[in-house]
Amino acid sequence: MKKEDRNQLLDKIDYLASELTKLSPFEAEDIYTNILRPLLIEDGYEVIKKTAGPVDRGYKLLATRASIETLTSQKLGIRFKHYPSGRAVGVSEVRDLVSTSLFN
Repeated sequence: MKKEDRNQLLDKIDYLASELTKLSPFEAEDIYTNILRPLLIEDGYEVIKKTAGPVDRGYKLLATRASIETLTSQKLGIRFKHYPSGRAVGVSEVRDLVSTSLFN
């Protein structure tokens, strides 16, 4: 990926942060997924976009990358939460994310 393409994707994140109140949760999730996916691929991850359902545990992107140093693979599970202005991500959602990351 060219440096200017990467910079355009990163600039989109800044722009979207100011536009989030105007977007539906699905629109915001889709846009951020389309920004993160090429950045992760550039960093050597194989990325799988998940669809909604009970099996996906709320992750919208799953990414894996082989680690030559440890002979294992690095795994990322990315969740995206977007609520209308004034509503924060709840404690139960944060606990669920932390417990999932600790035991997978």
